[in-house]
Amino acid sequence: MVGIAAGRLRRLDWITVIAGVLALVAVVLALPVGESEPPTHAGAGTGLSVAWVDRASRIEVVAIGFRSRSAVEVRVGDQVLTGIRADEVGVISLQVPLDAAGTDKSGASVLVTGRAPSGAARALAGAVPPRPAGHGPVDVTPWSLLAVAIAVGVGWYRRRSRREAGENDHNNPELTDTTDK
Repeated sequence: MVGIAAGRLRRLDWITVIAGVLALVAVVLALPVGESEPPTHAGAGTGLSVAWVDRASRIEVVAIGFRSRSAVEVRVGDQVLTGIRADEVGVISLQVPLDAAGTDKSGASVLVTGRAPSGAARALAGAVPPRPAGHGPVDVTPWSLLAVAIAVGVGWYRRRSRREAGENDHNNPELTDTTDK
């Protein structure tokens, strides 16, 4: 009888260990890796990236493929930004604050025009992405997995402490029944 109970407890221990490992793996996989690239809205491979930054208070425009230190015109909605120059490798990176000119509207056009390294005209077109949504289920997932892991740990601890208390009760002569029947 003792061998059967010990075998059952060993199986429960293995199940607890496996559940704990799975919970740990789920939590690790749910953790963010780092800052991701801003979403592109001009199409794949066009060299234009438009994204919200600073909690959707500004729009970041990044464009590549222009002549080094050449003048570039950026148009966001109805707002025209002139006097912008590409850096030494031909990249434009600027942040446009929100205003009444239509830059705060999702879908507003973004147009970057200038000269390519070959001297030909280069024009990149895109759109302002939708504002980031509020909180969703993805924000709650790591916390719910942590709650499951804590519940598994508490259950394991309670089962272990009950088992140890049960073993101690059988070994304690004061708690065992010694009356003659």
